[in-house]
Amino acid sequence: MNEEKNTSMTPEPGEDSFLLWLVDFVSKDNSKINSEKAFIPFKIEFNLGGGIISGDLISEKNYFEGISQEFGSSFEDKEVGDKVKIAISDFGKTYGESYKENMTPDKIRYIHYIHLKDAVFRLSDKTDHLGWWRGILSQVEGFALSVLSGKSVLDLSW
Repeated sequence: MNEEKNTSMTPEPGEDSFLLWLVDFVSKDNSKINSEKAFIPFKIEFNLGGGIISGDLISEKNYFEGISQEFGSSFEDKEVGDKVKIAISDFGKTYGESYKENMTPDKIRYIHYIHLKDAVFRLSDKTDHLGWWRGILSQVEGFALSVLSGKSVLDLSW
């Protein structure tokens, strides 16, 4: 059986095309977004299975860079910590990056995951601070955006 992969921006059943666009937007390598100095100026909140998760929407690349630094730095033994940093970073580079320079559309894998920094999960009266979060795009039941004070949500003039 010769199955073709969905490499377009067309959402799968149950996925929201605008949410897919937002995830694609923060995932692309672009000097105006996702650089160390750039910041996507909004928080996002998702409804998932009766709970709510919120945080800063980040790229898959930034997710793997962030968790490799944070997890690697948590080890008392610096040598072990450095190995953990390298292992997670290498995994992200090999398997995690959705977008690379000069990739043709037929080589770009379809987006399946959402990544948040400073994530918080709320379920009725319980709140958990998660830090880094990776979720499945098709599992999102709804979402809301909120603008951080004094900043535009998206400046697409570039």
